[in-house]
Amino acid sequence: RLRFKFLVTYHSYGPLLLYPFGWQVQTPSADDPLFVAYTGTDANPAVAGFDPGVAADLYTTNGTTDDYSYVKTGALSSPPELQ
Repeated sequence: RLRFKFLVTYHSYGPLLLYPFGWQVQTPSADDPLFVAYTGTDANPAVAGFDPGVAADLYTTNGTTDDYSYVKTGALSSPPELQ
């Protein structure tokens, strides 16, 4: 019944700004332009010292909250990796 617009789940691997999808490599979402605008690029990250990219570039996952929320509710989801 709640209509979230954005979801953040924190992870603790390293300084990364990740976004969907994590379940399959080279599977861009329809909102890739938004995710890139929010997280930046390798040459110009949104947060200095953080590497942005698709979650599956790190490793493929199955059944993550981020992917589920994005697909099911449309909420833009991001699992930033912190040190």
